[in-house]
Amino acid sequence: MRPAEPGTGRLPVSVVVLTRDEERNLPGCLDSLGWAAQVVVVDSGSRDRTVEIARRWGALVRRRRWSGYVEQRNYALTLCTQEWILSVDADERVAPDLVEAIGGLLARGPDRDGYRVRRLNDYFGRWLRHGGAYPDEHLLFFRRGSARYVGSKGDVHERVILPDPGRLEGHVIHLAYPTLGLALEKLDRYTTLEAQGRLASGMDVNLGGALVRAVHRAAKNYLWKGGWRDGVQGLIYAFLGGYYNFCYRLKVWEARRAGGFQAPEPGPRR
Repeated sequence: MRPAEPGTGRLPVSVVVLTRDEERNLPGCLDSLGWAAQVVVVDSGSRDRTVEIARRWGALVRRRRWSGYVEQRNYALTLCTQEWILSVDADERVAPDLVEAIGGLLARGPDRDGYRVRRLNDYFGRWLRHGGAYPDEHLLFFRRGSARYVGSKGDVHERVILPDPGRLEGHVIHLAYPTLGLALEKLDRYTTLEAQGRLASGMDVNLGGALVRAVHRAAKNYLWKGGWRDGVQGLIYAFLGGYYNFCYRLKVWEARRAGGFQAPEPGPRR
């Protein structure tokens, strides 16, 4: 299969990035995408230099009012012109081994409409290899027109569903949490989104059961899945995973008592 732009060496891939106030993360992300024929950035109201950075780099940029992860990503798909689509976040980097894997796949001729990709998380300065944090596979690479994003019980868990996807070698590097403050900020936003979806699906909560589930998840990731092997970061990952589970259930409980939610500030931070 020939590159989309003869003579440039670029691959026939559109890379989609959602942004909001990502001037610190976006340059590194874009610098890892020079191999792709098209980069699409959909911005949901950045107040910093995000849009300027994306345009100067050469990405196709569209500004769109935030409508949720599912709708925002599906809108981005309509802007893609290449045969294949890769979805990444601004705090992610496409590693050279993934570029090599994509190039090899396209040269051989893909036998599937979509492929799962491993994500390697840099978590407070350490690469997590255990505790359920790796290989952290997601269906990120798929043929244009073969699928759309769908939601789960929470808008934050949007995903592409395809029958029998393949698996690519290589990694997306996720610069997950450089600070505890950012980790807690994201956890607060995402548990609200999760709780909204769970409440809409009719979920009810027993707080005793919620606490048991949270402790079980933390123990499972730290002990049974070997999170202890990742040192202090493995302990933090296990604890915050359990806390996430408890927190969204607690928010469902609170919303049932209060009669609804106050919507979180819009934005695509992952």
